[in-house]
Amino acid sequence: MKTKLYALLALQIGAGILYGCGAGTEESTDTSTNSQLVINEIVADASDGGNDWIELYVKEGSVDLSNFSITDDKDGREPQALPSVTLNAGEFIVIHAIDEADAATTDGYFVTFKLGSDDAVALYENNVQVDLLDWQEGEASEGYSFGLFADGTGTAQTLSPTLSAANIEIGESALAPTDLILNNDAELRINEIVAKDSDGGFDWIELYVTGSGTINLAEYTIADEDRILSSLPDVTLSQGEFYRIFATTDTVEDATTVAFKLSSSDVVSLYQGDDLIDQLEWKKGQALIGTSYGRYPDGSDATHILIPTAEAGNSLAYHTGLIITEVVANAANDGMDWFELYNNSEDSISLSDYQVIDESDDIDPIDLPDVELLAGNISLFMPQTLILMTTLSPLVLVTMMN
Repeated sequence: MKTKLYALLALQIGAGILYGCGAGTEESTDTSTNSQLVINEIVADASDGGNDWIELYVKEGSVDLSNFSITDDKDGREPQALPSVTLNAGEFIVIHAIDEADAATTDGYFVTFKLGSDDAVALYENNVQVDLLDWQEGEASEGYSFGLFADGTGTAQTLSPTLSAANIEIGESALAPTDLILNNDAELRINEIVAKDSDGGFDWIELYVTGSGTINLAEYTIADEDRILSSLPDVTLSQGEFYRIFATTDTVEDATTVAFKLSSSDVVSLYQGDDLIDQLEWKKGQALIGTSYGRYPDGSDATHILIPTAEAGNSLAYHTGLIITEVVANAANDGMDWFELYNNSEDSISLSDYQVIDESDDIDPIDLPDVELLAGNISLFMPQTLILMTTLSPLVLVTMMN
C-alpha cells in the first residue's frame, strides 16, 4: 500500500440516498404541532444556486425518523419516507428537495420534489399528518428562508437562512461576534480536530471538559473561520469527558454535526453567549491526512500534531522514517525546484513504497522511483521529473507512534 507524503486532495463523499415513496396515506385534517418532530425551516429559492431544502427539528425526547414521511402540496403526490435515523431533542436534520434527475449526484438525504414560491410541506407520522408549514408568494424569496422563530414552537415567518442551526430573524446576524473575550482557562475547550480523515470520512471537532462541574453544550455555539455560528445539542458533560462533532453538511446517523467543513488551514472558535472562550487554529501541514491537531496534554494551552484519537486522550505524532528535510520552491536563474528526502530510520527504505503530492486539487499522487535509501542518507528530487508544476508546496511525512 502506498504511503502519501502529503495529501490535500478533495475527498468526495457520496451519501445520496433516495428515500422512495411511502405507503398510501390516510386523509386527515389533523395539523396539530404536538409532534416531537416539526418542520422548522425551508428554503425554496437558494441564492447560491443550490438545492431547495427542508429542515426538521426535534422539540423533545428521541425520534425515529423512519416513522415519518413528507410531501409538498401538489395534488396527488404521495408522501416520501424519511431515512432510518434517530434524532434527540435540539437536533436538526436537513432534507434536500431536488428533481429526480439530480438524485445520482446529490449528497445527503433528499426527496424528489422541489419547493415552489407558494407552497406547503406536510409531515406525517404513521400516515397521520402531524405538522404543516405553509408559505405564500414573497415569503420565501431568493436569499431568505421561511420557518419557525423560535425553533420548534415559534411563529412561522420569513427568516435569514440557517442550515442545521438555530433560526434567526431577518436583519439579525448569524455571524460570530467580534467584541470578544478569550478565556484560556475555560471549562470547555476545543481539544482536537481532524481536517482530512484518512478513511475518507467526515471532518470532526472534539470538545473536552476541563472544569470540575458539569457542562451543558446547549449554552455554547461554534464556528470556523467563516464565523457562521452553529448551535450545539442539549447534552450534559462532566469533567474529563470528550464529545465529538462532525463538520459536514451531510447528516451523520446518531451523531452531532455542524454545517461547515474544515480546511487545511483554518480556525475553530467556541462561544458562550457573546464571549469567545476558546480557539484552535492550525496552518497548512499541521492537519494532514492520517493526523489530527490539538492540545497535548488534553485541555492544555500547548498544541501539537497528533495521532487521531476521537473521544479519547490525545497522543503525540512523531516524525520518523522518511522525512522531507528541505525544499526549494523558487530556484534562482530559472532552475528547477527540488525537494530533499532523508532516511531518519535505522533501516533502508524503498522509495517505491511512497508517493508525493503538492497541494493542487487536480493533481494525483505521484509514485517515487524504485530507489533504496540507506539509513542516514539523503536523496534529492527535481519535481519536473515527476510532474509539471510551477510552485512547490510544503511536503510532510508523519509516522504515528504511541
